[in-house]
Amino acid sequence: SPGLWDLVFHGVLFPLFDDIRHVDEEQGETEWLRTSCAPAMTRMNALFAKFFSALSGLLPGYLRLLGQCIAHHNEAVAHIGVGSIKTLLAEKAAVFSDGMWDSLCEVVASVFEQASPLSDTALAEA
Repeated sequence: SPGLWDLVFHGVLFPLFDDIRHVDEEQGETEWLRTSCAPAMTRMNALFAKFFSALSGLLPGYLRLLGQCIAHHNEAVAHIGVGSIKTLLAEKAAVFSDGMWDSLCEVVASVFEQASPLSDTALAEA
């Protein structure tokens, strides 16, 4: 049921990645990336692929999480995010609704804004 999936993702799976904002190049955090982050993200992708119709309501939150990964200063975290979005799109893009594409575009725009070396004001003045 959608309520159970919501509980599983918001209560268990998404919180696994709460610390992703604090990952630096320290050994313990690199170990977490290698042993936990990538495998957990791979399994979340597998869940979305297998139960996509039941989980489609959670897609915006999942895409935001992947966007946070992609925009992360740690290259390993960014690589995990890019790989996860590529896998999701390869497997499920054909069944994306207009709203799902809108969510994806918002995440991509956000990633570009975060990665831009110039502010909107500086770009407008250039």
